[in-house]
Amino acid sequence: MSLRSTAEHEAAHAVVARHYRVPVHEVWVDPRTLAGRTECAKTSLQQTAVILAAGDLWCRELSALPYEDRACSDLRRFERDHGFQQLWHVEREARRILTQHREAVLGFAARLVREQHIVLTRSRAA
Repeated sequence: MSLRSTAEHEAAHAVVARHYRVPVHEVWVDPRTLAGRTECAKTSLQQTAVILAAGDLWCRELSALPYEDRACSDLRRFERDHGFQQLWHVEREARRILTQHREAVLGFAARLVREQHIVLTRSRAA
């Protein structure tokens, strides 16, 4: 597992959210644990599902780095609640968006590796 892989995973979530114009509040990666988190505004179930699918899909199919199973708990929860067929549809949409915005994912991941915590918008709770 690498910090770069975690950063790409989180960047994929953030770029897909921005594609839908969903405000991304903050993104962080922890170099000690290699954990990461992307906090976004609430959105429709469909858009949320595509955003969730984007991280693992990026790592599995689009990254130049070796695939590392990130065990994305949000994605697992979505599959449990809405079924595998719905997950398959949203992965197709995530793939389309990520392919279109490949350079944005890579650029944001590089910034995330450098900064480790990026605040983009203030959440309503703040």
